[in-house]
Formats: sequence, C-alpha cells, structure tokens
Amino acid sequence: MALFERDGMRYALVPGGAVELGFDPARFVPTAGQLQDFEEAVVAFSLPKPIHGFLAEHLSPARWATLPARLVAVRSVDADSLLTAEHDGTDDHKSVMARLQWRGLRPPTPDEWEYDCGAGATTLFRWGDEYPDGEPYGDVPLIQRPNFFGLVIGDDPYRAEFTTDPAVLCGGDGGSALCGGYGSFLSWITLATAYREPAMAEIVYEGYLVGETPVRPVLPIS
Repeated sequence: MALFERDGMRYALVPGGAVELGFDPARFVPTAGQLQDFEEAVVAFSLPKPIHGFLAEHLSPARWATLPARLVAVRSVDADSLLTAEHDGTDDHKSVMARLQWRGLRPPTPDEWEYDCGAGATTLFRWGDEYPDGEPYGDVPLIQRPNFFGLVIGDDPYRAEFTTDPAVLCGGDGGSALCGGYGSFLSWITLATAYREPAMAEIVYEGYLVGETPVRPVLPIS
C-alpha cells in the first residue's frame, strides 16, 4: 500500500482500471448459523422474502465499472469538521459537496466507495462471506483493521458515508439494525461491501443524523 499526507490527513492510493463490483445473491451459500440468524429476524420482524431475495433488495447488483486512480482518505471525517465561514453546518448533500470542493476534494462515487471498501474482493464482506458471533458493535478487530488498500472503512454500522450521489450513502444503516435489536444477520449485513439502505438519505436529509454522517474525502490525481 502507498500512504500520503495532505493538510494533516492521511490518504491511500487506490488504483484505477476495470473492476468488479456489486454482489450476485444467487452465488451466496449461507452457513447454518447465518440461516438461523436470518430466520429469527424473519419471525421477529415479518420479513417477507427468503434470504436471497432480501440480499437482492439490499445489495447493489453485480457489474463491472472503470474507475480512475485516486487518493482516498484512510478514515472518514465528520462533515462538521469541514465547516468554513462560507459553508454552514447543515448536513445536506449540497453543503457537504461544497465544503469538500473548497478544499480541492470530493466524496467517492458509489462505485468508488464499493471498490475502496472491498479492495478487489468479490465476497459478501471484504474479508469473506461469513461474520463472527455477536454483533458488529464496539471495538471488533475484524472491522477495525485496515483493508488491503490501507483504508479503515465499513467499520461502524452507525456511520453510513456520503457519496457523490445524494441518494446513496454507503457503509452502514445509521445503526437501525443494532438499535432495533434485529439480530446478527441484519446487523452484520449493513457492513457488506455492496450494501445499500434506501431510507438512509431520507433520514439524513430530514435532520435525524445531523453531525453524525461522515464523508470520506477523495483527492483526484488526474
């Protein structure tokens, strides 16, 4: 990995090129434990679909994309830390974009975020298709360690990150599954590389997570 410093922030070089993104639920073979975790959630919360249907609804589809090489912040930052006299403290997408642009930065696109997180892995999570016992809460080593690119990403289900698309936030569900007691499968799946929570943008822009929604600065190099 290659790391760089700029204005007190550490960046990792992420290579560009043709990359495989998304996830095809049909290729997922759940373990007995995952099936049990999911079935418990189905009973408790009346989920209408089997596990593969649920994944198809909550994961971006398998696809190929061509991405540019870029420098990506090793850790996300709170949008409020980017405030200037020119930019207010609201967490609407336009304001966050303006704060980054003022610094010569931008958020990742949704495709870039997925590749940044998975670092080339095509499994459900960046480390594989399974998850450990318990829930992804607190200092869990598996989600706290840097990935192959050197990024600490997808490390907190409470902190879905802004992307260039105002309708797409990546990397969590705002903690809904954990706070709601939805169980291990539904809590861990929010950290799947291709996970998308359709309601996240609406929740953020209605002001429920003001100051709690981070962004991962990207420094273009071409």
